[in-house]
Amino acid sequence: MKVWERDTEYTKWRWKPDGCECELPVFNPTRFLELVRGKAMAFVGDSVARNQYKSLKCMLHGVARPVNQTTETGTRVKRYFYTHYNFTLVYIGSTHLVKAVDVDPFSLKPARLHLEEPDETWASRVENMDYVIISAGHWPFRPRSDARRSAEFQGDGNSEDDLATTHFEPEYWEGRGNCVRKRPFTRDEIRIDWYLNMFLKVQMEEFRAAEREGRERGLRFRVLDVTEAMRFRPDAHPNHYGHPPGHPKRYADCLHWCMPGPIDTWNELLLQMLKSENKEGSEDGKGLLY
Repeated sequence: MKVWERDTEYTKWRWKPDGCECELPVFNPTRFLELVRGKAMAFVGDSVARNQYKSLKCMLHGVARPVNQTTETGTRVKRYFYTHYNFTLVYIGSTHLVKAVDVDPFSLKPARLHLEEPDETWASRVENMDYVIISAGHWPFRPRSDARRSAEFQGDGNSEDDLATTHFEPEYWEGRGNCVRKRPFTRDEIRIDWYLNMFLKVQMEEFRAAEREGRERGLRFRVLDVTEAMRFRPDAHPNHYGHPPGHPKRYADCLHWCMPGPIDTWNELLLQMLKSENKEGSEDGKGLLY
């Protein structure tokens, strides 16, 4: 049996913007919990949202152990309560964010999407949340049939582009691919990804529309765009190392992120956003959008 041993060099790299002498502060779990004292925060989205939620939970673990208040069966809703801080942390799984029927992550069979109807799994649970962090992964690439109106940019489910991310190495294509890099990309190695740029453009347009409408309803929307920072990190995916010992290698996971790793940067930036919001005296407003 093949034993996969993961190097840890990927944990030693820190994100820093070009042309800036500043350093992103290391995550302070106590400061985070003080800022969210008495509040509730929900992470909504697919497995990438779950990845960030688990990262945050791990980063808080050193100073506070939450009570598991999960009462619903299955994995779509997780709820934890930090008693000392009266803080509730929730993960709500929703692959497409909209109503989706016949979703099967292991099949290329099209799912039926109702684009004008939100997924009730999350929509029915966030009304009393102080912060709702919405994220979307790569599900738009999967084949689908839209029930209410046609959707653009639909793949046929048969090409590599429908399942691959920019961090898959085509020369190591095996099943879903491979991500073998052990160092971040240099700027010269970054690949132009038309799909990624296109979806980023669409998401930003929709964010601005939501921001305008939310302002009229007393909601505050913010966006944290981690696209550029994460493009450089092909070295920090689980690859084959995410499988439990003794389990056969099924595929290389080049989509999610190791913990600790660069996904922790998302929560470091989230903390800075909360600190900024607090300074602006915006605690009466609600809402964050990723």
